[in-house]
Amino acid sequence: MNIDSPDYRHHLAALDREIVATSALSKTPHTSAFDKQVDAAQDSQIAAMFCDQYKIAGEEAEADPHRNAPRAHEGCLYGLVGDVARTACTANKEVNPFAAALAFMTVLAAGLGRGCYLSVGDDWHHPRLFALHIGRSGRGRKGTSTKLATRIVRVLEERHPSVAFQIHNGGLSSREGLVMKIHDGYKDGKTDVEPVHDKRLWILESEFANTLHQTAREGNTLSAALRDAWDGTCIKPAVKTAPVYASHPHINLLGHITPTEMLGMMKAREIGNGFANRFMMIWAEQGALDPFPSYTSKEVIESLADRLADVLRFAKADRFVERDHTRLQLDPEAKTRYATLYRGEFQDRKGGENVTGLLVRRAPYLLRLAMLFALTDKTTTIGLPHLEAALHWVRYWSESVRFIFASAAQEAAYEKTQDTAQRIVAFLGQVGSTTRTALTRECFKGRVNKVVLDAAIDELLKANPPAIEVEVQARKEGPGSGTKIYRLPTANAANAAKSGAGVGFSPEVGTPRTLRNVRNVAPPPATIAPDPTATSAPDFADSAGFAAAKNTEKSEERSQSSLSSQGSPPSQRSHGVSEPAEATATTEDAEVF
Repeated sequence: MNIDSPDYRHHLAALDREIVATSALSKTPHTSAFDKQVDAAQDSQIAAMFCDQYKIAGEEAEADPHRNAPRAHEGCLYGLVGDVARTACTANKEVNPFAAALAFMTVLAAGLGRGCYLSVGDDWHHPRLFALHIGRSGRGRKGTSTKLATRIVRVLEERHPSVAFQIHNGGLSSREGLVMKIHDGYKDGKTDVEPVHDKRLWILESEFANTLHQTAREGNTLSAALRDAWDGTCIKPAVKTAPVYASHPHINLLGHITPTEMLGMMKAREIGNGFANRFMMIWAEQGALDPFPSYTSKEVIESLADRLADVLRFAKADRFVERDHTRLQLDPEAKTRYATLYRGEFQDRKGGENVTGLLVRRAPYLLRLAMLFALTDKTTTIGLPHLEAALHWVRYWSESVRFIFASAAQEAAYEKTQDTAQRIVAFLGQVGSTTRTALTRECFKGRVNKVVLDAAIDELLKANPPAIEVEVQARKEGPGSGTKIYRLPTANAANAAKSGAGVGFSPEVGTPRTLRNVRNVAPPPATIAPDPTATSAPDFADSAGFAAAKNTEKSEERSQSSLSSQGSPPSQRSHGVSEPAEATATTEDAEVF
């Protein structure tokens, strides 16, 4: 509030009449009035309460623009991931351990393939990660943080070729170039080029700004291809002659970019079309100064590569042509915890529309990360420790996005809006319904900013389900637009129940709801030693809204002939899900999440 405004002088007069205590936290020309109130301010709690209500303290007039950079929780460094991270920063103190862990997690996810899955409702999650390491040039140590992970991958290829996978670090430019790394086979003149059967691919894009530049070009379809890759659906270049497809991709991507490039090149289109929110963005910079970093010994690298190979063999990554053979499940504690997070923390909109849009996939990422941590423990049961480790990463990601894409002033403004919205809901709970005028006078005593009030009402009306509703009552006499009445929704409980229905996990039954959901999946092989409480896989159908995946008949015949011993019926392959030969299905199409 402006200290020279009439409203401010009105407050001073009210102080004299009400004998309410306050403290003189700002300079003011009304020294006599303030002196009187300061003398009466014997109880500091009353003074603080008054300042909070009327917001007349000078230091509260504007938000403090300073805040800490994102800080990761030590719980992120779980199991094998944590051991790799600690090894990296032990040899080189300038390596940020969380950046090294992020790099290794994308490597691990790439190696696991599509054999292991987790079902939530009708969505099947595979361990696929798209991650961005964001840090300032020269201080982010982005390349340094990836060195250990790349060395581990090279040693894995030498010592354990049966579980090794493809690597690409030459940059991304087009959908066609991406498809050629994991194509289903094509015809080169009169020559039939054999398909790439192993669809596992780890991409290291050290200049992710170049990827953003390519996606911004008119007619470039790289953005759509990467979205399909994250979803796990078939990637089909938009060409008429000699098309080349890539079915059942399992692509994991790690990109490096500076915050300046990120903010300058990330267009609103990429935020709105679902491209940007498929990336887990982490702010990480060097941990210390180390003029003479040491070298991680070959023995240590080999030990870590051997441990990685053990995890991949447990997940049967060497049987990469078989898909969806091992189902993971959350134990009861993890289910309860996930449901609480889904209904609560993951529904917050702190930071505004752009930040909310970038964090909309926190729930699926939580599950994908939890899968990684469970598999590093060589178990098909996701427990609470695995979920909590994943949650630390999701929170680190959320904090990083808010730090990069929202200013401290924007966060403070949003917190004020949220506080105002909560007061509106509490007030309506007491009075039942009210007009905007009565809301301003009775709930806020006339002391609420119009912009903040409008933002709070919009937030409540746009909530899912809506937290309040508005009804226009026609005027009894004369012309006019009528009076708007605000109230709590009459079907609030029903809406809440409806929104909670999407949270629950797949029922432990095999009965399909519709013909399109039919799935008959063979039980996991005995060598995997699944959880004894596990049951057959749930029904699966299209509910996530992603692009459907169908391979061409020509591609299917090619794969069928080359992999006849482990092939799947064409009707199954069109889903991105491979089943044993004796399994049957009648679905038309479906997506993988």
